[in-house]
Amino acid sequence: MKLELTREQLRELLDLVHLGGHVRALAREALKASVGEAEHVVEDTILSQALALGVEDIALSPEGAAVHSDIRADELHKLLAEYDAARFWDGLEERLGMRDFERGMTPVDQETIDRTSRMPERVKDLYVRYHEEFETYGVERLEINH
Repeated sequence: MKLELTREQLRELLDLVHLGGHVRALAREALKASVGEAEHVVEDTILSQALALGVEDIALSPEGAAVHSDIRADELHKLLAEYDAARFWDGLEERLGMRDFERGMTPVDQETIDRTSRMPERVKDLYVRYHEEFETYGVERLEINH
């Protein structure tokens, strides 16, 4: 099989493969699943071809493997840190919204779940409420009651 890409498209593919591999590894870690060797082989193969084609920001490691340059790796890690922070807040909104929904779930809500295998629309309102709260106030008003 032959895939023809411009250098810019190959650069974008490299970023997607690297970022996707990171997200996939985190998911496998969370699920306590082993990391597949195939995903590393794919990235290594694409990096090697990019190096041969002279794509910018690809370098050789001391061991002779094609890798992202230090500058590009730093940029990707900063992007991943931003993603991780955003995902944290999204997850917190969802968990708090679901907690509130479950505390106030009605028989009609349960009937909707049983009939449609989906959450009632009102659960989204709870997510939005937390999203707006965090956007406006951050965690300044967050209190832990025990």
